[in-house]
Amino acid sequence: MDDMDEQQKNSFDSVNSPKGHVAESSDSLYLQKLKFRKEDGKSMISFFIHRFRVVLMLIFAMFLWGGMSLVSLPLESDPEVEIPVGVVTIGLPGASPSDVEELVIKRVEARLANLSGLSTITSSARNSFATISLEFNANEDIDDAIRRLRDAVESAKGELPEDATEPVVTQVAFEDTPVWTMVLTGPYDNFTLREYAEIVQDELENLPGTNRVAISGGDIRQIRISYDVDKLQQHNLSIDQVNGIVSATNLGLPLGTIDVSNFNYTVRAEGKFFTAAELRRLPISTADGQILRLQDVANVFDRAQKTESSSKFSIEGGELQNALTLSVVKKVGSNIVQLIDDGKATLDELSGTKIPADVKIETTLDFSQDIRDNISDLSKNGIATIVLVVMMLFLFVGFKEAFLAGLAIPMVFAISFGIMSMLGVTLNFLSLFSLILSLGMLVDNAIVVLQASKQYIRTGKFTPEEALLLVFKDFKYILVATTLTTVWAFLPLLLSTGIIGQFIRSIPITVSATLMASLLVAFFVNHPLAVVLERLRLTRRGFWFIFAGILIAFLVTLLGLFSPGGEIAEIIMVVILGALLATMVIRYQSKWKEQLMINEQLLIEEKALPERIRARLQKKYLDEETKQGFGHRLYTGLVKIDNFLPVYERMLRFLMKSKFRTFMVLIAVFVVFAGSIALPATGVLKPEFLPPTDFEFMYVNIEGAPGLVTERTQAVADEVADILREQDNIENFSIVVGSAGSNLNSFSSVASGGNTNQAQFSILLKPFDERPVDPELGRPQKSFEFAQDLREAIAPVEGAKVTVQEISGGPPSGADFEARIAGEDLQELERLANEYLVALDAIEGTVDEETSLELNPGEFTLRFDYDALQQRGLTTGQVAATLRTALSGSEVTKIYGDGEDTSVIAEFQDKNVDSIEDLLDLTLSNGRGQLFRVRDVADVELGASLTGITRIDQKRVISLSAKVQAPSIPAVVQEEFLAYTEEHPLPSGYEFQFGGANETTTESILSIFNAMIVALILIIGTLIVQLNSFRKTFIVLVTIPFAATGVFYGLLLLGWNLTFPVLIGVLALFGIVINNAIIMVDKITQNIEVGIPFTESVVDGAKSRLEAIFLTSVATIIGMIPLTISDEIWGGLGAALIFGLSSSLVLTLIIIPILYNLLMKKTGEQEEKIRQLREQYPSS
Repeated sequence: MDDMDEQQKNSFDSVNSPKGHVAESSDSLYLQKLKFRKEDGKSMISFFIHRFRVVLMLIFAMFLWGGMSLVSLPLESDPEVEIPVGVVTIGLPGASPSDVEELVIKRVEARLANLSGLSTITSSARNSFATISLEFNANEDIDDAIRRLRDAVESAKGELPEDATEPVVTQVAFEDTPVWTMVLTGPYDNFTLREYAEIVQDELENLPGTNRVAISGGDIRQIRISYDVDKLQQHNLSIDQVNGIVSATNLGLPLGTIDVSNFNYTVRAEGKFFTAAELRRLPISTADGQILRLQDVANVFDRAQKTESSSKFSIEGGELQNALTLSVVKKVGSNIVQLIDDGKATLDELSGTKIPADVKIETTLDFSQDIRDNISDLSKNGIATIVLVVMMLFLFVGFKEAFLAGLAIPMVFAISFGIMSMLGVTLNFLSLFSLILSLGMLVDNAIVVLQASKQYIRTGKFTPEEALLLVFKDFKYILVATTLTTVWAFLPLLLSTGIIGQFIRSIPITVSATLMASLLVAFFVNHPLAVVLERLRLTRRGFWFIFAGILIAFLVTLLGLFSPGGEIAEIIMVVILGALLATMVIRYQSKWKEQLMINEQLLIEEKALPERIRARLQKKYLDEETKQGFGHRLYTGLVKIDNFLPVYERMLRFLMKSKFRTFMVLIAVFVVFAGSIALPATGVLKPEFLPPTDFEFMYVNIEGAPGLVTERTQAVADEVADILREQDNIENFSIVVGSAGSNLNSFSSVASGGNTNQAQFSILLKPFDERPVDPELGRPQKSFEFAQDLREAIAPVEGAKVTVQEISGGPPSGADFEARIAGEDLQELERLANEYLVALDAIEGTVDEETSLELNPGEFTLRFDYDALQQRGLTTGQVAATLRTALSGSEVTKIYGDGEDTSVIAEFQDKNVDSIEDLLDLTLSNGRGQLFRVRDVADVELGASLTGITRIDQKRVISLSAKVQAPSIPAVVQEEFLAYTEEHPLPSGYEFQFGGANETTTESILSIFNAMIVALILIIGTLIVQLNSFRKTFIVLVTIPFAATGVFYGLLLLGWNLTFPVLIGVLALFGIVINNAIIMVDKITQNIEVGIPFTESVVDGAKSRLEAIFLTSVATIIGMIPLTISDEIWGGLGAALIFGLSSSLVLTLIIIPILYNLLMKKTGEQEEKIRQLREQYPSS
């Protein structure tokens, strides 16, 4: 209306512009009424639009901050997982597992069970010692939790037996695993190699990022006291007496201070010895006052002693070589790549100096290379994603918009790096993945702003500054709302607890930071840049600036400072750049100079006379619709989405005319949705934590019967090694016999000694593209496929259990299948475990089935006669200590010198104890001249013995576990196992507890569901605030089921399972898909508010947002393609977004308009009448 009251605070003119003044567009009805007011020029971005140099400074500051932050971010393979865990170890010499459980564990558990923040107590009772592991909730402060644990253990000490050792409390971490292992070989004996290995160990442990370095294999220095029992008896001495003298002599004590001439001098008692020669001369006093030397009753010698583990190495199928294995564990928070690079530099410095050049060090495990490969792959995916997104924009909207949207990407990433550094997020696989995940989404805001600004400018009513200020006014709240809804979809993932919560923490932080940064860049950078580009004309200054840039590139290439890829490519580039420079100079003199001067004059006129710039830009955009040349279309976009608007409009009007058609469409969509929901509900789509993936590392574990001697374990290991040497997929492998090897895990390593029945192979596979092609697959085998073949190859090996342990991606999740039977009677637990183990073995897809219950081959128990001991003046401890010396030797003391500790070991000389009878016939002395045999004071019993008793949360448990091979998955195995347990239930008083991958899967699903609930609440709240309507909020939320429909059918099409990354993708869709509906509903509402009839408002609103919805959706979809096809684990997240957005895009464009028409028509008509009445009676 021409006479509209100018005092009304709105920006609309009800008068239609003259025909031809407004270029017809999808938004023409609204734009005809749009008007720029003086107040619109006072918004917050006006400052930046009119001060472009400030924007340039902002851009520089962003890149500076981002660059500095990126350099400081630690590089890791996986995110750090910090769960507060403490381990208590207590010794009880000579006690059986049952006694350790009763006398130690139960008493300590009772004290520890009431600790606040405690999640799980896991206890293990073994011969002579107890281990109690306590896991606290993830949100507990580690240091505070360990302090409270120490206090509780201290209070429990009074309830422990007198002969129990001092409890030791240690803090452990999931990060306490090797990141770098190597083998050391050379033409030297094992003792010398061990000395060189210890030099390497010392140097590597001095590096800032190293926690510790462990050595496996080699010989160590020991001083051994070999007692002559006959001579001891001759002088009425007992081994216990002499050991006591040795131990008591070898000490140094501070005694205090003495004041001498007003100065305090410390006084110290020093009795230490440092060599075997000093020890031989140690005086020993007999009962009759005679003074002997230790060498009179024992041989004392310094010699190399084999360690409890040995190590060998083979490379590319070669013969096994004796080797030592070194395993490097990093400190929490340290940079793995920097640590290993520094370590390799240290090794280079050592070679030929502190260690001979012929000592070779071969790497068998290098996480830094894995990190570099991951970063390289992700970087390539990121570059591919950027190229695809920019090309898509170039295809649909042309060069200028593609350039501006693409420019937003590095700026947003720079801000994201800064925020990541501030919040302590490391540069790991998941954080990089999150950046690439957000690539497609971060250009959404830029696309919306640029497309709207183009529509506003093409009217010819506004200067670039006015158009961008109006775009900001019209879109600021809707863009904030759409960005927040996407952030709300990711941010609740921070509420996930436990290992999973720690592991995925970088996803919500990184994505949220990136999206919020994209909003700021769209407002404060893209807006001013768009203004500059709209006014841009090439001037002489600009020409010479471009010329200078090309000249610098020419000189740099000519001087060889930059090579584009070989000498020929360099020559070609020099020729091209030279020709370009020459052409520019010639054309400048002949033609361009005059035109550039005209451009300079036009720029001045357009700045002084706004109508000039309006007319030029209107003509330019009108020409876009008439010019069809290929060059022009390259600039403005090869594909015009506006060409599809008539078809889209006819379809909407056809559906909206009839309620019957509307209902039929809605019913059809609902049926399709119900069918998709049935897929996971009926088990067609099965839950799985993470899919199998390819790694270059794996392990083969050997475990013989408890008590199996090292020689027999070595024989089994040699047989397995022969099989491994025949495998073409293997680059090299090392083996450690006598311990758990280099796969150090803090939970299994604490308080564990040598295990003569165990061995472990650490295997390095060849890179995937260097492995031989499998004839059946037509490609190289992946590690999990090779593992299945390897299991079959080693199946015939007898004498020990041989299992293949694969590396799994994601957070630690335990065995693929794990079920625990809890109860009190160990014999009944054993019976039940064996019964259910048979059932587990019968389930298809399970391998390496085992129970945690193990029996020793047997145990001889000495029962002492206390009266007989008293008659001889002896105690149980004295006799037991002597027998320990006879059987295996015992450590008496340590000698400290040359920066290392040397154990002093006491043993019997020429007294072979090969049987229990030999032990009982040993003749001992009580130190008073009385001789006796062991059988005089003790009887012996032979019985079966448990290697240990495991308790979880104060209940005895026996675990059943298995590896699950593809194509089966843990969820299916558990389902079949549960079916068996229903037919064969546990007796009363016994219960099942499930753990492993299934427990992790359940926790992950619950964490995602909880996050979905929180996200939905936040999203609904944001929608109500933005739309101010419950019905409009409902219309927008309907798009979420559309997305789920696409995800489930897409997974069915690909044959993928419903994995944890897929669930994260579904959660992300909550926020992403409703953005399309928000901008459409908001636009329809905006049309109605300015007086456009209801039906026209709906149709025009849908049409005007078609291009933005299509481009933002396709940008995100294209951005996901490289990750989806390249990453086996997290590709499921990308697939969920691709299929979810695809289905949501199609259904949103159809369902939202017709649903809005169905639910809001009466309200819209009422609002139209109210508006007409207000216009009719303005004074009232």
